[in-house]
Amino acid sequence: RAPPAPLLNVIRVAPTSVRAIGFSYFHGTVDLLGGWSPTGTFPILLALVQALAWQESGWQQQVVSPIGAVGVMQVTPETGSWVADYLVGRPLDISGSVSDNILAGVAFLDWLIRRSGNLELALAGYNQGPGSVARHGVLPETRQFVANVLAIRDYILRNGTPSPS
Repeated sequence: RAPPAPLLNVIRVAPTSVRAIGFSYFHGTVDLLGGWSPTGTFPILLALVQALAWQESGWQQQVVSPIGAVGVMQVTPETGSWVADYLVGRPLDISGSVSDNILAGVAFLDWLIRRSGNLELALAGYNQGPGSVARHGVLPETRQFVANVLAIRDYILRNGTPSPS
């Protein structure tokens, strides 16, 4: 089944050569959605997704956080299952598939942005959890996380995507 809201052009990488998240390259249009064809435009710039992934994992799929978040986008198994069931409509292998991990992270971030209507609150929810943000407000360490992601995004927009080291 198709997601209830469009997942758009961040997942369909633009025809220009873009440094992919995780040491490989996307050339041309890459469909990470496994055949589902989105309609509309994705409100998230590729640079934002790259920045979020850099902050979360340094673009490394093998990273596992102390709370069990995995992969490039540091998606928890619970969030991955929820995204698969309610946003993407198919099973996702967030641990074993870079594409599925990125799809889960992008779909969740898109949902957070649409839900909050605010990029900073969406990034805070991505890091801290939307329930925690609603209950406790944005914590100081989360404010720093958001500032870091936005600074990395701005760097990428000014200078291009850095080479993995």
